[in-house]
Amino acid sequence: MKRYIDHAALGRKMAALPGVEVLVHVYSSLENGQAGARRIRAGNNPAYQPAGAFEAHAHRHQDGTAVWARYVGDLDLPPLATTMTVRVHELCAQDGVIGVRVATVEISARCQVCGGPRGEVREYRTTRDGEELVSDVWGNPCGHVDFDEAVLEEARRRQARYRPKAKPVPPELRGVEGGRYRAAVDAIAEALQTAPWTRANTAARFLEEQGQTEAADAVRAFVREYPTGGQASARAAALYLIAQDEEAKSGEVAE
Repeated sequence: MKRYIDHAALGRKMAALPGVEVLVHVYSSLENGQAGARRIRAGNNPAYQPAGAFEAHAHRHQDGTAVWARYVGDLDLPPLATTMTVRVHELCAQDGVIGVRVATVEISARCQVCGGPRGEVREYRTTRDGEELVSDVWGNPCGHVDFDEAVLEEARRRQARYRPKAKPVPPELRGVEGGRYRAAVDAIAEALQTAPWTRANTAARFLEEQGQTEAADAVRAFVREYPTGGQASARAAALYLIAQDEEAKSGEVAE
């Protein structure tokens, strides 16, 4: 059964509490939630007019996607925080002894259960084994409690999600032992150390000047067959020569 949303009452409630976020509705899908937030911001419903008087965003909810909104009018309100840095207790083991330390982590500024805003952070001091530990505590307006272990797990997930991906390391250019183009490949590899953006056509001229005519002709043939022609790189040409030598070597083994 679809729940009736009293937008008029919600609009009045928000207008009476400028800057305070209010839960509008929980949608079954992200797409519907995002569309609902857009309608509020655009003032499509008379309850949220004029357009731009209300701010609305869709956030993850345990039952779908929650839309939270607030009245901003022409008030100069700070933007809503997206993340928060907190200090929480973390169990640790040292020399076989279980202890507690304080870990500083970054988490979402939204409750992970209902998508509502998390509460204001306050400093909290405790003493353990004669050592003072300074951490943070906060109470969420929605009533959901953030336990330390859950906060640490959320921080680990965020770190894994936003960790920069390592760039793939290009294969090393090295001529095939005993290959017909080994010297040409090694020469191109050495030249690329100082001029990494060299084109294949330039490499062909370079090989020609060195007297490696056969390799130069092979590189020119590669350029003619390459999808973008003259845009082929010297590195791609070197890899082509390596492939030619490897193919020839495998043919010799097969015989």
